[in-house]
Amino acid sequence: MKRILSISTGCFYSINKGYNRVMEMDGVIKLCSKMDVDGVEILFGNVAELIKYKFKKETLDILRSMKFNTIHAPFYHQKKEDMIFSNKPIARKALAKIYHAYDMINAKNINFHPQQVKNFKIFDTINYQHSIENMEKHHNFDINYYNKIFKNNHSFKFVLDTTHSSEAGELNKLFKVFNKKIIYCHLSANYFNHLHLPLHVLNKEYLKQFNIIKKSRFPIVLENQTGTKTIGEYKKEVDFVRKWLN
Repeated sequence: MKRILSISTGCFYSINKGYNRVMEMDGVIKLCSKMDVDGVEILFGNVAELIKYKFKKETLDILRSMKFNTIHAPFYHQKKEDMIFSNKPIARKALAKIYHAYDMINAKNINFHPQQVKNFKIFDTINYQHSIENMEKHHNFDINYYNKIFKNNHSFKFVLDTTHSSEAGELNKLFKVFNKKIIYCHLSANYFNHLHLPLHVLNKEYLKQFNIIKKSRFPIVLENQTGTKTIGEYKKEVDFVRKWLN
């Protein structure tokens, strides 16, 4: 059976500049649809972008034709101030917008950075699927930290981020401990302190560390930061990962 492979709009996102002015969210999604992917993970870097955005009909048609769309919660509130999901009006407003988008695109999951969540009770866990992902090494989160979240929030799933876990040298450990919780993985590589690199630029020897991903059947969401404005390098990555997975 063909592995589900999606791509994050975050691949085209710059923390400082957002999406390219010429190619904003609708243009990014249209670009993604021209590749051999099964879905798109929608990511807005900050809440203001999320709240302001409205799907165009053409964009909705594209997303509704796909079978594995997901949503990544915003990182920031204003500029580089962290967005915190608590029982405050801005968090509830952001969640309402996220849930509305989830319904419109038939999403499968909403992913959060765990340090951004201060109140898990604000989530509608009956009607929507949520997850946390493992974070960069500098956060110093360990397995006990993630386990505590899952123990107290049974409906939450786990997104295994390969670049974060590889940086910390714990890809295999996280995979073994949380294998049954994994809803999908964010796939990209790291080279020393360079994170979110595409796999197709690496040599075969370096790729061996990711073989454990090939042995499972959970979906893959590409989350690399190639840094180009054209489809070429992204298409290379999609085509490469398709072959690599098989």
